[in-house]
Amino acid sequence: MQVTMLGHASLLCETGEVRILMDPWLVGPANFRSWWHLPEVDLDPGKLPEIDYLYISHVHGDHFHVPTLEALPQKPTILVPRLYHNRLVRRLRELGYTRIKELSHGKPVHLRGSTTACCLQVGNDSLLAVADSSASFDALGNSTTSTSRFSHLAPRGHFRSAIASSTAPKDSILGSKSGPCSAISSTVR
Repeated sequence: MQVTMLGHASLLCETGEVRILMDPWLVGPANFRSWWHLPEVDLDPGKLPEIDYLYISHVHGDHFHVPTLEALPQKPTILVPRLYHNRLVRRLRELGYTRIKELSHGKPVHLRGSTTACCLQVGNDSLLAVADSSASFDALGNSTTSTSRFSHLAPRGHFRSAIASSTAPKDSILGSKSGPCSAISSTVR
């Protein structure tokens, strides 16, 4: 599995079978022109490799970035958390996305081949744990067998606490804390 940081919370996760673009904000400002990439993201969304899935963790403009979603030349399957409201799904349909898969909290889904994903949710926020072997997940989204694992963490401490307290092995955890220059990446064995 290869995970590439594209900017802010935008990640490209590539397994042997799928490419997942997570929380894509690749062009221009976000949040009413009050947030900008520093340094600027030097990536044309039209030049991304073929994307199989888009994962949108929540509806905030730096994760659900309409100009980036409009600039993508392809319309892959969208993965979103199943929430108590339908704002994410409704807005995605308005943008022309028709293949939308709502993920239930803590229930693993098979994507393709040996790639599996599990969404964890708290309120309006979520994270996606991805495994690229025939692994299965427990209720915390942790792989229960040896595999390449990856968690795209939201910046909320309760997600980090839940994953850190789990005894299941993890290869990588990426997360952030609010504030400038505060992104963290850690490898856990």
